[in-house]
Amino acid sequence: MTQPSLSQLEAQDAFIARHIGPSESEQAAMLATLGYASRSALIDAIVPANIRRHDVLPLGQFTEAKSEQAALTELKALAGKKPRAEITDRSGIFECLDARCNPAQYF
Repeated sequence: MTQPSLSQLEAQDAFIARHIGPSESEQAAMLATLGYASRSALIDAIVPANIRRHDVLPLGQFTEAKSEQAALTELKALAGKKPRAEITDRSGIFECLDARCNPAQYF
């Protein structure tokens, strides 16, 4: 019996699966349980027509799937461009956040 390598244990490709959501068959099962034929039918029943958006949301580069490492690299680059921000309450500075933090700590 051989032991798996460190790279095999890291399962770097699992990031996409964790963040994509349920499969088509899982979605169909959930919709059937709720009594709807499609996601559109479910949304029509839940979201008032006057606030529902029917056009495609322009997300640009954020529609492409990325590996976990690529996503973290992009987040770090974005975070490095943000200035330091402060959150205050009535007594003064409550907490200080540095946008140049390591995004990996949140995953």
